[in-house]
Amino acid sequence: MVALIAIDGELEPPNRPEYDTVYGDSFMRRLVSGWQSSGGARYIRGPNGVTRSLAYAAHRALEPALDLARRAGVSGLVLAGYSKGGAAAIVLSQLLAKHDVQVTCRPCSTPWTWTGRSGPASVPTCC
Repeated sequence: MVALIAIDGELEPPNRPEYDTVYGDSFMRRLVSGWQSSGGARYIRGPNGVTRSLAYAAHRALEPALDLARRAGVSGLVLAGYSKGGAAAIVLSQLLAKHDVQVTCRPCSTPWTWTGRSGPASVPTCC
C-alpha cells in the first residue's frame, strides 16, 4: 500500500476566508479524494503568508505523514504539492528523513524555489 500527503498552494493575502472556495476543487483535493490505495491520503492546506511559511506548512504536515507512513502495510509515501505546497513537500521530505521515513515519490506542480521563482525545473522530483 502507498499513502499520500498532498499540500496545496498559497493564497495571498494571508488568511483569506475564501481559501476553501478558491482551492475547494483543486487538483490536490481531487488527488486525495480519488486516491485508490488503502494506505490512506491526507490533504494539507498550503503555506499562507509570511507567518505561515513553507517550514510551517511542512511541520503541520509532519504528524499526518508520520501517521500514514507508520500504518501497518504501508510500503511507500507519496508527497504531492502545488506551487508553494510543492516547496513545502520538499521541506517535509527532509523532516521525514530525520524520522527515518523515506519518501517514495515527490511530484510537484509549478513548485517554487527558495528564491521565490516558479518553474517546473526548479525543484527535483522522483517517480
